[in-house]
Amino acid sequence: VFLAEHPNLFTKAPYLVEKLANDEDWYIRGQIAQNPYLFDKAPHLVEKLANDEDWGVRLQIALHPDLFTQAPHLVEKLANDKYWLVRRAISEHPDLFTKFPHLVEKFANDENKDIRATIARNPNLFTKFPHLVEKFANDEDINVRHTIISYPDLFTKFPHLVEKFANDGYWDVRYQIASYPDLFTKFPHLVEKFANDGRSDIRATIARNPNLFTKAPYLVEKLANDEDWYIREQIARHPDLFTKFPNLAEKLANDEDKIVRYQIAQNPNLFTQPHIAEKLANDGNKGIRIEISQNPNLFDLPNVAEKLVNDENLDVRLQIAKNPNLFTKAPHLVEKLANDKNFRVRMIIANKPMLGDYPEIAKKLLNDKSSLVRYAAKNSLENKYQKYKQPRLKFRKMKKALKITGIILLVLLIALFTAPFIFESQLKDFVKRTINDNVNATVEFSDLSLSFFRSFPQATLVLSDVSVVNHAPFAGDTLASGKEIL
Repeated sequence: VFLAEHPNLFTKAPYLVEKLANDEDWYIRGQIAQNPYLFDKAPHLVEKLANDEDWGVRLQIALHPDLFTQAPHLVEKLANDKYWLVRRAISEHPDLFTKFPHLVEKFANDENKDIRATIARNPNLFTKFPHLVEKFANDEDINVRHTIISYPDLFTKFPHLVEKFANDGYWDVRYQIASYPDLFTKFPHLVEKFANDGRSDIRATIARNPNLFTKAPYLVEKLANDEDWYIREQIARHPDLFTKFPNLAEKLANDEDKIVRYQIAQNPNLFTQPHIAEKLANDGNKGIRIEISQNPNLFDLPNVAEKLVNDENLDVRLQIAKNPNLFTKAPHLVEKLANDKNFRVRMIIANKPMLGDYPEIAKKLLNDKSSLVRYAAKNSLENKYQKYKQPRLKFRKMKKALKITGIILLVLLIALFTAPFIFESQLKDFVKRTINDNVNATVEFSDLSLSFFRSFPQATLVLSDVSVVNHAPFAGDTLASGKEIL
């Protein structure tokens, strides 16, 4: 077994291949049959293995990727194999329709339903063998017929078969036709047939079709009175029910089945009929009352909202407290919920960002007997404070920074202005000494002034009553004198 399964058998030990191909164990022969090198390295063994007594070995030859190109004469033999799995392997080959078209007809009439279904699902069937489509549409096996229905071209190229399938004895076949998106526009005569079908799944498909209310309004009332609650539910959830059939909406709101009434409660147009909404707000099923409680339009009907705020069921009151429009549309109910006997309801109110707009309620919740409610109220108020505090805090920080910057600039200005006066004598001696050390003359001046503003940003040094007297060999000669030198 190890040798037969080894990937390098044909290249490293070709002398063992024939021996293994004649092994008494069918599994070992099967490993040789499926080896990718078989057709290239040992073509003389292909026919032997294609005639093997064990169907598992023949199946490996039928599945081999080189069969159709390197041993086409064996394709027909395997197509007539007595074992159906071998025949099916040939029928599944992607090149069957192009290289062996005569075998397509043979497989289309095969006694095995899986082989017929394989041909029926081949994408080339409708283009290359359209005459077989009708044959498969009449096949005794449901899977074969079902395969034909799944083709998108069936409704456009074979409309006569649609009618046939619409009358099929098997409900799943009819269901596929009833689910066709364009049924109401292309096959309107079948709509009523399916609306009266004995199978509820098929009637439900018609009931939930978005075209029902516009293309077949005459069927709406029939389906709204269907004996099966699932069909009535589909009508109840349709958005056009309240605008086009308000009488049916009221009927379904009184339906004996709670799921149907629940769908009415969920309908987006429920509040266009206030009396229906009010009726459902009094429904015995808490799930329906909960659905009404969380509707954003609830507070357009104050009496309904008031009733639900006082509902005995905790979940109903919780949904009222969570309603996004509570604080804006029914502020008078906020206080009622803030006094609810259950801490969870009070905690939801305490968590609301708008709590700070109701100081009396906030004060009460801050002193609530439940620590969780108090904590929630405190957080809500702090968050509200932070919301307004942040811009002011930012402004304060900016103001402080500007103040510090201004003080620093002022100190620098004062320092620049006063420095010349504070250090005047030291500066005068330093300048006189530096000049005399660097020239061959005696430089004298009566006064010195330094300014940082006269030619800002450069500093200006002014010497008054300046005289420059020469040294030897012209000692005593005045070289230069002036009232002011900059």
